[in-house]
Amino acid sequence: MAVIRLDHVAVAFRDPRPAVQLYGELLGGRYVQGSSDWRGFGFVQFEYPDGGRVEVIFPGPDRGGFLPRFLERRGEGVHHMTFVVDDLAAEVARFRETGYEVVGEDHSDPSWREAFLSPGSAHGTVIQLAASSLSQEEQDAQWAERLERVLEVVDRT
Repeated sequence: MAVIRLDHVAVAFRDPRPAVQLYGELLGGRYVQGSSDWRGFGFVQFEYPDGGRVEVIFPGPDRGGFLPRFLERRGEGVHHMTFVVDDLAAEVARFRETGYEVVGEDHSDPSWREAFLSPGSAHGTVIQLAASSLSQEEQDAQWAERLERVLEVVDRT
């Protein structure tokens, strides 16, 4: 098995402000990265002592994307868990061989390659497998849109 680490747990919100208060201010998470529009949705990520991370995802400019549909069907709550792996292609093949349905496979961006285990085959939970050419620190720097900017954009959409 080549899973390196549990990278983060993502929670879907319609509006990120209550989540910023909960995961940042009240639970003491340190804001480490975010974007107001990453592939059609926004996200902010908080880190806790010993490296645990919670990612808050919310609808961005793509109002027809996966996240508005998820929120309509299931409401706010846990959306997915992300595991970083050494070799995404090998892990995708391993999971397929084991009978898991892999969807949304994307190897186009070396800084973040990903594939998802369908919740229908993964016991009700979306599992994201990801690999990156960047270290965790480089990822934080690449997706380091200021939190205030992310929230400003939310107000305009």
